[in-house]
Amino acid sequence: MSKNFVFTSMVGSFILDEKLNIVSKGQEKSLAGKHDAVPLPKEKIKDFLGMLKRSDYFSDFRNRNIDLTKDQIRKSATQDLLIVQAIETIDDVNVTINTLSKRFREWFELYCPEFSRAVQDHARFVELVSQKSRNDLLSDIGIRPDLTMGGQFGQEDIDAMMQFAKHLKELQSLKTEEEKYVEKAMKKICPNVTAIAGSLLGAKLLSHAGSLEKFSEMPSSTIQLLGAEKALFRHRKTGARPPKHGVIVQHNYFTKIKSKNYGKLARMLADKISIAAKVDFFKGEFIGEKLRIQIENRLEGYG
Repeated sequence: MSKNFVFTSMVGSFILDEKLNIVSKGQEKSLAGKHDAVPLPKEKIKDFLGMLKRSDYFSDFRNRNIDLTKDQIRKSATQDLLIVQAIETIDDVNVTINTLSKRFREWFELYCPEFSRAVQDHARFVELVSQKSRNDLLSDIGIRPDLTMGGQFGQEDIDAMMQFAKHLKELQSLKTEEEKYVEKAMKKICPNVTAIAGSLLGAKLLSHAGSLEKFSEMPSSTIQLLGAEKALFRHRKTGARPPKHGVIVQHNYFTKIKSKNYGKLARMLADKISIAAKVDFFKGEFIGEKLRIQIENRLEGYG
C-alpha cells in the first residue's frame, strides 16, 4: 500500500472520527455512509498527528487533494448543466438572428422596399428572398416590377446581399438543431417537467435555477417568479407592484385564458412543475402525464 494512500486514508478517517464525536448517535450511521469511510482507531490518531510534523508528507498530501478536487470538478459536469448551456446558446442565437434580420431588411429595402413590408416573419422573409428574384417577389405581392421604388443594384451588390441571407439561414438552422438537442436531452433527464412545461420552457426554467438539484429544492413560489428577478428587486427597492410570474408565462396555456387569470394559472403551473422537478431529480416514476391532465382539468374554469 502506497504512502500517499495510507496518509490520505488516515486524514479522512481522523476527520470523520472527529465529526462522529460531535453528532448524536442517530446521525453516526448516515454520516459514515455519506463519507464512505471507517473511523480511525483511537490508538492510531497519535501516529497521524505525528505525520503532520513531517515535511516529506506535505507534498503527497497536497497532490492527493488536488487530484480529489479535479475529480469533483470532473463529476460536476452533469447532463443538466449541458442543457443549461444549450438553452442559453439558443437564446443568444435568437438575439443574433433578430438583430441581423433587422439589418438585412434595411439593406434589402434599398433594393425592394415593397416586399420587405409585405412579409413580417424574419425566417420566411429570408427564405423567400434567397429563392426568388426581385421581379418574382414583386409579382407575388401584385406589384409590377417597373413600378418598384427600389434602386438598381449591380450583380455584385445583389450577391453580397444573398451571401448575408445565406448566413442568416445557417443561423436559423443552428437554432433548430440546438432545439432538437434540448428536446431530446430534456425528455431523458427531466421527463416530468417536459411533460408539463415542454422542452424549451422547461430548459429555460432549469437555466434560471442553475441546476436540476437546485431546481428540485425550490418551492413553487420561487419557480413561479423565475426570470422575473429584476421586477422582484425593483419591487423590493422602490415599492413597485410585485411580479406575478416570470418566464413561466411563455407556456401556451396562457394563450387559452383571460389575462386576469394569469396569476392563478402561474401558481398552479409552478406547483405542478415543482413536484415534477423533485421526481425527476430523485429518479422517481413518470407522473408527468397525470400532472398535465390535472392542470388541463382545472384550466377549463379559467376561461
